[in-house]
Amino acid sequence: MNEQRTQAYLNLINQLLSCNDGDEPRILRENQELLDEGLVQVMVAVAQCLGDVILIIVLPKFLLRTG
Repeated sequence: MNEQRTQAYLNLINQLLSCNDGDEPRILRENQELLDEGLVQVMVAVAQCLGDVILIIVLPKFLLRTG
């Protein structure tokens, strides 16, 4: 997967995360060339990064409240 393709995946993911409710089907139709295994791989990586960020931000606050 090249850098340009990865950036296109990230742009699509950003569009999907920030669009209005109901706009997802249109965005996916307009980007059909990106709907492949590479997109799924990048989505998983982004989800893992977001999960890590949430853990880094939320977990210490939670531990302080319960500790």
